[in-house]
Amino acid sequence: MGVLAGAASRVGLLALAEYSATKRGTGRGRPHRHGRCDLWVCEVEGKSSWSFELKQLFCSKSARRGTIAGALERACRDARAVHPLEADHRFGGLLVSGRDGCKLTGATVQCIEAIASEKTFSWCFDGGIGPVWLIIQQV
Repeated sequence: MGVLAGAASRVGLLALAEYSATKRGTGRGRPHRHGRCDLWVCEVEGKSSWSFELKQLFCSKSARRGTIAGALERACRDARAVHPLEADHRFGGLLVSGRDGCKLTGATVQCIEAIASEKTFSWCFDGGIGPVWLIIQQV
């Protein structure tokens, strides 16, 4: 979150990481509750704002599609819980990498890339001990 907040600030946007916000509850009637959001970004003039909820997943070398998609869905569910008055645009995201630097199987890489190709934004950072994917979905 810090890198994204820093990048937003660098281009002249306001950014708050790990901030307190009002969220929708999970029960019937979905009452509001106090919660914490991962990142909020806003234009200085206040014209548009964005809220991001991210999860991190360390995959075993042969992770299943359901495991990866489920982790992203949890982030999207958290993003949908952010009150609409808190941000104009809400996003759920997932940071995916191999556990302890393990090499992912070709099938797992294809699965991650297939999920990433269906979403609003994705990026693969390759190098070091293995690739890391950032997958973001607008909700």
